[in-house]
Amino acid sequence: MAKTPTFQHERAAPILDELTPVLAESWRTVQPGYPNSKLKPDVSMYLELDASGVLRVITMRVDDILVGFALLLVMTHPHRMDDTIATVDTLFIMPAHRNDAAAVLFLRFMEHWLRERKTYSLTVAARDSRFARWLQMAGYSGVETILEKVL
Repeated sequence: MAKTPTFQHERAAPILDELTPVLAESWRTVQPGYPNSKLKPDVSMYLELDASGVLRVITMRVDDILVGFALLLVMTHPHRMDDTIATVDTLFIMPAHRNDAAAVLFLRFMEHWLRERKTYSLTVAARDSRFARWLQMAGYSGVETILEKVL
């Protein structure tokens, strides 16, 4: 029987040792699109963003073990100073814990947590069409199309 995950906001600095291997696993899933690039996060920048309150870490744990996380950048919108916005920097759930129910609960927790803090919107980039469809079913809509070319 699958164990029920818990969701919470945590500061990045105290859980950095736990985040690092899960981030590496996340990178393995996106790395094929970046064959000449390696994971080398700017830890000092993330810690500065964490200390300033811009970086928000929402975690998913099972039996206190980190099995998923979202790194959110939460800030005042540069064009609309009355609006606070959130953008997902990284969102990842370990494959063994990746199911629609857990993912929905995780997304709902993030939205609720942000809504309590008067956040206007949450932007999530979808790396594949299946995830994009899933987000659309959860109420997200296309805002713009972002294209990238590795140089």
